[in-house]
Amino acid sequence: MGLANKASFMLVIGTLFITGCTITQKHVEAEQIEPTADVKSQGQPNPKPRPKSEPLYPPASTVIAGMLPSAVALKQALIKQIMLAKMS
Repeated sequence: MGLANKASFMLVIGTLFITGCTITQKHVEAEQIEPTADVKSQGQPNPKPRPKSEPLYPPASTVIAGMLPSAVALKQALIKQIMLAKMS
């Protein structure tokens, strides 16, 4: 138990020493360079935001007309199953 206390004490002292050394150092601030207004074009377009437009949905009659054949086929298949079930 004494060895564990000594090891943790040494760890705390070492951490404080390292942290203290990094805190007391003087930091040199980097010079700030202002951006220049002369930006050379590299031949690429400047992307601009596009206006949002409403999505174009087909009219309901077109959607229904497209789904109608599959619905009719499904209904005919169900009627055929019912008729076969009644015959058996």
